[in-house]
Amino acid sequence: MTLSPQSMRAGWRDVFHARLLSGAQYASSHELPWVEPSTMVPKRLIPYSQAKHTDDFNQWVCFYEDDHKFIADVWRNPSRALQIVRRFEGAISPDFSMYRDMPLILQEYAVFMNRATEYYWQKNGVQVIPNVRWGDQRTHEIACAGIPRCSTIAIGSYGALRDRSNRQYLLAGVSYVAKTLQPEKVIVYGGTPPAMVESFTSVGAQIVRIATAAENAHKKAA
Repeated sequence: MTLSPQSMRAGWRDVFHARLLSGAQYASSHELPWVEPSTMVPKRLIPYSQAKHTDDFNQWVCFYEDDHKFIADVWRNPSRALQIVRRFEGAISPDFSMYRDMPLILQEYAVFMNRATEYYWQKNGVQVIPNVRWGDQRTHEIACAGIPRCSTIAIGSYGALRDRSNRQYLLAGVSYVAKTLQPEKVIVYGGTPPAMVESFTSVGAQIVRIATAAENAHKKAA
C-alpha cells in the first residue's frame, strides 16, 4: 500500500505529514511503514537538544530525553529535524513517550510517529537505528511492526528500572521483542539487568550498552 498521487496533489496542505510516508510499504493491520534494516553500532550518542548546538558531528543523535526538547522539530517541523540529524553519522529514531495510563490509541500513535519519522529520515539518506518502545502489553505487537528481524535495534532503559512496576513492564516487553525480532545487536541506553541480558542473548543477540548523558556528565565532573 502506498499514498496515491491524488493525495499528494499540488497545493495540498499536509497537516497530517502524509508526505513523510510517500512511497512507503506498510506492515501489520496498523499500517506502519516498513523501515530498512540497520547493522550499524554507534560509538557515541548525543541528545537531540545538544546536537542542535554542536559542530562535533562524529557521533549519533538520540532522543532519550523529555519529549518537549525535540517534538516541536521532529514531528511539527520535520524538515528542520532532518537538516540537523543528517549532519551526523546517524540517528536512533525518536523515543516518544508511552505512558501506560495513556489511552491505547495514544500509545499506538507514539509508535506511528517513531516509525514515520524513521522512514522519512532513511528515505533522505540518514543512517537510522530503530528505537523500540512500548507501553503496556497491548503495545508489544505494534512496537515491533515494520522493523526487520535479525538487524540492529535500540532500547532505552534509563529511568525504567528504579520502580518495580516499571521494571516488570520493561522486561516483559524485552522478552517479547527478543523473541519476535531476534535482533543481531541491541543498543541499550541505560542499565542492562540480568533478565534483559538473558532475553537477548538467548536469541543470539549482542548487547551494546551506551553510556547515558547523566553518566557522561558525572565522569566529566569527576
